[in-house]
Amino acid sequence: MKKILLLILLTPLITFAHPHVYADIDLNLKVQNNQLTEIEISWNYDDMTSQILLMDYDKNRDGKFSKKESMFFKSQVFDTLKPYEYYTHVKIDGKKVPVDHIMNNFFLSFKNNKFIVNYRVILKDIPQKKNIDIGFWDKEFYSSFDLSSKTIKFSGKKLKYSIEEVEDDIFMGVVLKVKL
Repeated sequence: MKKILLLILLTPLITFAHPHVYADIDLNLKVQNNQLTEIEISWNYDDMTSQILLMDYDKNRDGKFSKKESMFFKSQVFDTLKPYEYYTHVKIDGKKVPVDHIMNNFFLSFKNNKFIVNYRVILKDIPQKKNIDIGFWDKEFYSSFDLSSKTIKFSGKKLKYSIEEVEDDIFMGVVLKVKL
């Protein structure tokens, strides 16, 4: 009976959940022979989250992140996102592509008072015909991601793209839809 009463009392709190962490995304899309070969991704965290993460992970307090500091953050925080697909969702020609085996070059940076998580997704060995969707969202609704055409760059040929919001009743997300 106590468990049921507790659940009833906490239900309104659950329904008012909202993101606690906000990140703007920068993308550098590398294109060769009309194929997307790499996606360089940067999550630029909001001011409050940036300051908290800087205090927690810049161990020597120099405003920079050594390889050791970056790898500590990766093992303690980023790697725990694997069950959530690192909030990075890729589909090529309608087929979901898990990113955990094609992700590399992880490092942290701090610029303009922003804590930045950087990593790269390699697509050069994956056949591509027409469309690539690159999405960012958190199904748990703790993190919110934003993407703007101002933060998308191309190395090589510029491809046609659009940015769409993810339609879901529970979480917010964004998808970059690239046409080859």
